[in-house]
Amino acid sequence: MLLQITYQEKATQTEKENTIEDIHKAINTLCIKVDSMDNEIQKLQSNEDNLKSKANTGQQHDCKNAELKSDVGKHLLNP
Repeated sequence: MLLQITYQEKATQTEKENTIEDIHKAINTLCIKVDSMDNEIQKLQSNEDNLKSKANTGQQHDCKNAELKSDVGKHLLNP
């Protein structure tokens, strides 16, 4: 009888250890995925900043071209 109780206690203890190990593995996996997602978000934000910068540069270039075109027209009309 004592042997059976000891065996059951060890089986229960092993199940608890396996459960804790599974929880630990799951938490580690989630942490890795969160870190990966954080890196991806940072890349996307960096790309967004680069695209905004390029868009602003393009708009400034377009404005300068419009100013130059209007100046050229003025100079041609008033020699």
